[in-house]
Amino acid sequence: MSGQSPEPGILFDLDGTLVDTVYQHVLAWSTAIARAGMSVPAWAIHRRIGMSGRSMLQQLLRGQRVSSVVLKKIEEGHDRAFKKLSIDVRPLPGAKELVRHLTRIGIPWAIATTGGQMPTRRLLRHLDISDKVVVVTGDDVAKAKPSPYVFLTRHNV
Repeated sequence: MSGQSPEPGILFDLDGTLVDTVYQHVLAWSTAIARAGMSVPAWAIHRRIGMSGRSMLQQLLRGQRVSSVVLKKIEEGHDRAFKKLSIDVRPLPGAKELVRHLTRIGIPWAIATTGGQMPTRRLLRHLDISDKVVVVTGDDVAKAKPSPYVFLTRHNV
């Protein structure tokens, strides 16, 4: 039948969905914000994990005068701290088995994450997945989460 829609697939987030990284992100953001001379409660950071760093910082630091230079330094501080903390990251229980099973039975799946390409590559090593898996990162879109672009971007496979 012509005009048939493509076979349905599954789109996964990475941080906190396939790989257990939430607390490493909270600690990395806490450290970076503190080094910039500010204080934000860990719970406030935790509830925003999954957003792009810039969007999250704009919400967390709302009402404070923070220059784009300082925001960039905080983001870079997060990236450095997260790189160190993510050495001990593990896949969430069943994540590796799930993606292997989906691949084995022919259900297409992909990953869409707010994270940048370099940290995403480091995290993907923990899942032992093929280089052929479609992965869309925050670096691939104009606006990261909570914007839907990371989920709507198409890649030719």
